Amino acid sequence: MPKGRMDDDSCVTCHNIENNRVVIDEKIQKASAKQTVAMRSGKYTRVKTDQIPETVVIGELANEYKPSEFPHRKVVQAIAKRMEKSELANTFHKDQLTTCTGCHHNSPKSLEPPKCASCHGKTTELDSGKPHLKGAYHGQCITCHEQMEVKEVLGTDCIKCHEKK
Repeated sequence: MPKGRMDDDSCVTCHNIENNRVVIDEKIQKASAKQTVAMRSGKYTRVKTDQIPETVVIGELANEYKPSEFPHRKVVQAIAKRMEKSELANTFHKDQLTTCTGCHHNSPKSLEPPKCASCHGKTTELDSGKPHLKGAYHGQCITCHEQMEVKEVLGTDCIKCHEKK
């Protein structure tokens, strides 16, 4: 996950190896998890289906291919369905907007997060460590397909997302 502005609700609070030691003692693990959960809000925020965009057209970089029509709602619902089956996810991810921050990282939880292009330029900014826009899109999509083991659409099957012009 990219490094940048992070708050206490950030994924990196728990999802990192560098800053957290691995604890083997089960009692210590449970006590630490209980303390972390207690510090978070108990309020559950459900996102209504009609508040999730059905599709998002990504066309900022369309030159050789037509703009990509990303099935946003379908993807969000598939991720949420997987999370529902996980006791760990249900314990720590009580806010559905947490799901949004998986892709819309380094921005506050919101139903209207900023576009990727607001942080990622069309060219690489070597000193910032941020990938350029095309790299950011492909990094997010391909990595997600691999980590979530999506079999229906391979993350490297360009034509599935981008029709040739």
